[in-house]
Amino acid sequence: MLEKRPQVSQEQITETEYFIYCLEGVDDVDANTVTEAQKNLEQLALNYGIASIYKTCDTIEGLEDSLNALVLDDHNFKDYEIIYLVIKGEANNICLNDYYYVTRFT
Repeated sequence: MLEKRPQVSQEQITETEYFIYCLEGVDDVDANTVTEAQKNLEQLALNYGIASIYKTCDTIEGLEDSLNALVLDDHNFKDYEIIYLVIKGEANNICLNDYYYVTRFT
């Protein structure tokens, strides 16, 4: 378990040892709504000094683009301790904008 750290300034957060990449499926990427995932990431930053990158997607194409950018273009990819996907769904499928997509991991 991580020990609780005192609150730190924004400059100190970017120099942390821990990084989280969060990709959340939302109804509309253009809506300016704060989600529970964003609130939780903020608390991790304030309480434990864990930095995060937060992105949203509302289509399967947006999900694919974000994952491709993460894996292929993000030079800090290996530094993320956690890659956190917040997407509705059930076993072996995900749901974006009321469309279900079957996932197959090999």
